[in-house]
Amino acid sequence: MLFFVLFVFLFLSVFLVSPPFLFSAFSTLLGDAGKTTFAKQLTMQYMNPTYQEKYANIARTNLLYVYKEIILYLRNLDFDFPTINLKDVHTVTNSCDLMSGDTVSACLNLRDVAFVKKVLTENGNNLDIPGGREGGEYFLQSLERISDPDFVPTKEDIIRSRTRTTGIHETNFNFNGKNMALVDVGGQRSERRKWLPSFSGVTSAVIYVVSTSDYNTMLEEDRKVNRLVDSVQLFHTLQSSPFLQGVPFMICLNKIDLFKRKLPESPISDYFPEYTESSDPDTNFKNGLEFISDLFRRNAVTEPNIFPTCALDAEECVQVFKTIFTHLMKNMLDDTGTLV
Repeated sequence: MLFFVLFVFLFLSVFLVSPPFLFSAFSTLLGDAGKTTFAKQLTMQYMNPTYQEKYANIARTNLLYVYKEIILYLRNLDFDFPTINLKDVHTVTNSCDLMSGDTVSACLNLRDVAFVKKVLTENGNNLDIPGGREGGEYFLQSLERISDPDFVPTKEDIIRSRTRTTGIHETNFNFNGKNMALVDVGGQRSERRKWLPSFSGVTSAVIYVVSTSDYNTMLEEDRKVNRLVDSVQLFHTLQSSPFLQGVPFMICLNKIDLFKRKLPESPISDYFPEYTESSDPDTNFKNGLEFISDLFRRNAVTEPNIFPTCALDAEECVQVFKTIFTHLMKNMLDDTGTLV
């Protein structure tokens, strides 16, 4: 199922007679594209919310999910699990809670087994696990700490943890003296039409978060549709929507760290034949980002501002948001002659 989230940044005007300014951010991806990570970086930076209890359970769920994805991948290849590991594989596969029964023990037994390491090292970036290979390795190496009954998540645990959003969730924080509300909305394809009309006439800008590393993956709902292609198509649809006419769009090309690591293993030209590969890794990375940027520009109704990002980098997230904020304030000043 395509997973799609809406962020809303509501700037309350210092003048009561002025209307509120609504900043929305959209992301289109199956799993972890970084939009929620981007939001968590901002809220932790400016609000320091108490996430510990909530994210202890999420981190444990993510850790167990890494094991399940590796096992599922091997089963799809008809891998013959060694007899000595069968009991642990069965325990992990059938467990819904890391802290239940013998699950932790089974995970510990499997962590250093050759087939687990091999899959994570060679195919981790292509599996649907939080943060790809690097994220999987992080969770597995944190097993003892995360499975401790008194586990308290660190900021890095929170940033690396992934959870799907259902319904609407609002978080309030302050940015540059402006009161802001961040609204996180679960947005599967079937739900997009339900919330989009709500933003008619009140949205001042859209921040569209894209996973650059999705260039070589397909939608879960339709295995024939490339995720990046779907993201470009949705971007065009949103810009063409009567509810967002005249609204400036800011695109965050996110997960560039994972994108760079994927390129040597999975050439862009395998999925987009029109792309010309470069033998130099740094040049190929730079050209790849420009190629993705051009995909959005060619399908844009109005020219978007584009920002490469890595949501795992707290400092970069804050700096990108400050840059976006400055762009938006300048646009408002140019359009109205006043700032909120």
